[in-house]
Amino acid sequence: MTLFVVRGGENTPERFANGSGVQVDATGRLSGVSVYSAAGASIAELALNVPNNQIGVTTVGAVRAAGGTVVSTPRRPGDAHCTLHGLTADEASRLFTPTRLSPTPRSWRRR
Repeated sequence: MTLFVVRGGENTPERFANGSGVQVDATGRLSGVSVYSAAGASIAELALNVPNNQIGVTTVGAVRAAGGTVVSTPRRPGDAHCTLHGLTADEASRLFTPTRLSPTPRSWRRR
């Protein structure tokens, strides 16, 4: 089973490094990057958590292969929120494939 990882917005190195709550260590490795991932969840299901009409998509396997980790950090019961750790901003930016969504994911809930 493929475990997708979704992050909202433009996934440039600067946005990874300067994200809210993100820390960068002396070697340039990030911790605390907000992402969404859950066993069995589709990209569309994970995208419901972000207000942006652009997301970045990768897999937990790709993050691990690059030396990073994805840790479940739910904000409420059943939440798919996670934090990504251990990658540089450039590595993270290269892993997350930009994907445009139309309409925005939050508007899907109203249907």
